[in-house]
Amino acid sequence: MAAISLAVLYSQNRFEAGVALPNIPAGVTALAATPGLEGYFAIDSHNLELLRIDGAGRVTNRFGGWGVDDQSLDLPVDLDLAENSIFVLDQGKRQIMRFDLRLNLVGTTPLDADLLPVSFARDAQQRFWVACRDRAGLFLYDDFGILLGFVGNEASGERLISAPGRISAGAGSIAVIDDAQATVHIIDLSGSHVATVPFEIKGIITGFVWTDELLAISSEHRIKFMNTATKWSSVIDIEPTIQGLSLVQGALLVWDAGGRLFEYPLPD
Repeated sequence: MAAISLAVLYSQNRFEAGVALPNIPAGVTALAATPGLEGYFAIDSHNLELLRIDGAGRVTNRFGGWGVDDQSLDLPVDLDLAENSIFVLDQGKRQIMRFDLRLNLVGTTPLDADLLPVSFARDAQQRFWVACRDRAGLFLYDDFGILLGFVGNEASGERLISAPGRISAGAGSIAVIDDAQATVHIIDLSGSHVATVPFEIKGIITGFVWTDELLAISSEHRIKFMNTATKWSSVIDIEPTIQGLSLVQGALLVWDAGGRLFEYPLPD
């Protein structure tokens, strides 16, 4: 496998060449980008807003803010970009909200009121995989909020995932981090468990992406890559404080606590 482009770029002092996003507030906890990096979408958990940001770092659209009506957000914790739409998981309202790229609300998917969802992913079959910290395992929903099944918990007849955390969807599978066991569980779209991948990384996990073969997990100053097919792995230590990871068109997006965003090709 070829050398990691991120390591090369950073060693050549080119890590500073990313896009500066000066208007992003400190409360950003999730971020996604449109293909071609024409725009970014971010959750501002401090102000309870969904933001659209252009390539120059200007906030061009907002949705949410404090309130109790349909135009507010209660506790947004995760977002995903798929099907030319933005999906936002609102933990407080126990629902997934769908927006167009101008941040107009176009639909909602209710989740069971007794769950505590912490993350989700939209799969290629247009379904939602939802991780709930108070219930081990994953819950699978359709657009109408109908529960289609359970994966990796006692309700499914097996308890593989003790403390589900971040989820990432590949084209043909789902990967979820088990925070309690320091493992990643790979699950195909039929709900069958494919593999369990142990990992070690220092510090709090800040980002996670999955491409059906390659895992990337970040802590505040480290990114760990693992190829589940070849068993290859590598770790990169970097100085900027990593706020999160995202994926767009085969490139890894890294954003830091200073509001800077960097795009790098994934390892070959």
